[in-house]
Amino acid sequence: MEYLSRRHRGLRLDGIEPDASALAAARRRNPDSLLVCGDAYDLGIASRAYDLVLCLEVLEHLEHPGRALAEVRRVARYGCILSVPHEPFFRFGNLLRGKNVGGLGDPPDHVQHWGKRGFEAFCRQHVRLERTILSFPWVIVAATV
Repeated sequence: MEYLSRRHRGLRLDGIEPDASALAAARRRNPDSLLVCGDAYDLGIASRAYDLVLCLEVLEHLEHPGRALAEVRRVARYGCILSVPHEPFFRFGNLLRGKNVGGLGDPPDHVQHWGKRGFEAFCRQHVRLERTILSFPWVIVAATV
């Protein structure tokens, strides 16, 4: 958000964060944005309220990512951008950095794991894929609703 607001003055950027300390930090860095504590399964936002919804590095943490993506689709008027770690490359990168070695590079809070094709197949259940970008170590999907 901080990067986007610096690059695109006047752009309205709102956010939802479930963790209170992360929310407080985001509010300090983005004082002009509306940031609220919320739930990915129930955003509490009117349908079609946003032209574009970004859901970055969220879905891999959720037990029911399809429910969250359905909610993203509901609040998006035109489209969404979604990103998740690109497996197994994300884990390999972690191992090279000496991170999460006991879990073979897998963070303990990741409950979903996708490669490019698997994430595209998952996304197609909810949105129309326009483009997939691989940017190590992420899979990024741009989609319309």
